[in-house]
Parts: sequence; structure tokens; C-alpha cells
Amino acid sequence: MRKIVFWGMHLLAGFLIFFFLLWHIFYMHYQSLTKAIGFGTHYPLIFSEVVARAKTAGFKIAYVLFLIFVLYHAFYGLKNILIETEFGKKFEIPIKILIILFATFLFIYGIFTTLKIGG
Repeated sequence: MRKIVFWGMHLLAGFLIFFFLLWHIFYMHYQSLTKAIGFGTHYPLIFSEVVARAKTAGFKIAYVLFLIFVLYHAFYGLKNILIETEFGKKFEIPIKILIILFATFLFIYGIFTTLKIGG
């Protein structure tokens, strides 16, 4: 039962990543469309606008959620791939520990970067 819950979360994370990427494509590459509906700017890649956007609470929350979804989806998938090998069957516990440690390190680094850039 527990594996099914984690697998379901893996699928949900992949589904949500798709929508975050769709949002990114519209926001960054279809500026006239997002500006016409009152959300966005004509020049989303100008440094001053990137910094201003990074300071807003909505974008900080979006960046953190995207980070969580990507890290979970990637590392859960990597763990399953590694454990299905002959090597992984022998070292299942150390593989899980290393993946958790590395994902935690990347999460902390990502949070720190998001908060520092946003000021």
C-alpha cells in the first residue's frame, strides 16, 4: 500500500510539472498573450524584471513548488531505476539514504537560492 502512495505522488508530481512548464512557456514565450490578459510583461527576460518578479510571493511559492515536484519526481524515479538493477538489489538501503541526502541538499540549496535572489 505504501509503495502505491509514493508511486501515485510520483505521477502527480509529473502531472504538475507539465502544468508548471506550460505556464512557463506561456509566460516567457507568449508575452503579448499574457500581457493582453493582464498577467505578465512584454519583456520577461530583462534583468530588472526578473529580479522584480523573483521578489513577489507568488513567484517564490511557484519556484519552491516546482523545485519540490521536480526533485521528488526525479529522485523517486532514479531510486526505482537503481533498485531494479542487480547492484541496487544488494545495496537498497544505502541507495535510498544517498538519494534522500542528495535530494535534501539540492532542496536546501534551491530554497536558499530562491530566497536570496528574491531579496
